[in-house]
Amino acid sequence: MSDVRLVFLESIEKGTRKNELECFLNMKDEISITIKDESEHYPVTISLNVPTAIRLHKTLRNVINEAKEVKNG
Repeated sequence: MSDVRLVFLESIEKGTRKNELECFLNMKDEISITIKDESEHYPVTISLNVPTAIRLHKTLRNVINEAKEVKNG
């Protein structure tokens, strides 16, 4: 198991950086994604098995490509 946690900060364009998205490998070798919101009392975590995480990755890649096309089109 890796000892790495990757944290993504909220877009500065929104005006604040109060929210974070954290990604890490949990004790069950699942990919966990936690969203921390300073206005909430507790973070929200979802854990995905590897096949589901791969599916999420593909979906995000497709949505990113669509967003690029809209921005460039």
